[in-house]
Amino acid sequence: MIIYGASGHGLVIKDILFRMGCDSVQFVDDADKPHWIGGQVVKPQSIEWNDKLPCVLGIGNNVIRQKLDLAIIADFVKAIHPNSILAIGRDHIGAGTVIMAGVIVNTGTKVGRHAILNTSSSIDHECVIEDFVHVSPNATIMRQRNFFKYHNRLKNLPAWRLCIHGEGNHIPRSWVEKLEGSDYTEAWRYLLIELAR
Repeated sequence: MIIYGASGHGLVIKDILFRMGCDSVQFVDDADKPHWIGGQVVKPQSIEWNDKLPCVLGIGNNVIRQKLDLAIIADFVKAIHPNSILAIGRDHIGAGTVIMAGVIVNTGTKVGRHAILNTSSSIDHECVIEDFVHVSPNATIMRQRNFFKYHNRLKNLPAWRLCIHGEGNHIPRSWVEKLEGSDYTEAWRYLLIELAR
């Protein structure tokens, strides 16, 4: 099993994989000085990538996860902590998604590829968590919400993609047209007014 990303996030994924019954992992990282993870880290060029090689992306940055998904060929597996509670079945969870301890995913919810559902987050019924979204620890997402694609930094991204948070707020699709193309001062003012309601 490959974990692409020698990082603290990667170490959490390693623990999840071991709890799922995986007995061996290999960390891969292209950084000159990767995070110390207590074991050997190899460069991606040394791996023979193919669609049967099991791999999880141990990268917390949503944009980089998307780039790696397009750049490498692998069998992206789901890393699901056994102490999470998911609606029956696994077909509603996308390939490469990581689900941490204490997460709850209710019925009718769909989770995209390479998403991160972080520790003790709770996602109610009939929500959509799109590809590469990160739901922060202890976040609570109420019923029938759609979390749009990745957000990692505010700069150079549409303001309506403010999807990483830990307080259970959401960006409803009805706000998208009002926020698209807004300058950030105006967008933040609008968001603060709406979130205060």
